[in-house]
Amino acid sequence: MNQGCVDIFMSGHNSTFEVSDESCSQLLLIGLKCTVDIKEICDYNFYAIADHTPVNTNHNLDLIPLYIAHTIACIII
Repeated sequence: MNQGCVDIFMSGHNSTFEVSDESCSQLLLIGLKCTVDIKEICDYNFYAIADHTPVNTNHNLDLIPLYIAHTIACIII
């Protein structure tokens, strides 16, 4: 979990450019909350896990980051 990425997104900018800054800002205005704080996450009743999907040198998907995110979510829930 990367606090820096969360901070950038919560400021209204998506550094991956997959979502426009305008759309990002609108999501924040209607209440989207992103955090890496486990105690804060435990209080939520809806979870959306977003993670990049890197590829190795052979262009095969490396799903380890997604697996780790899933494992963390299962522990929290």
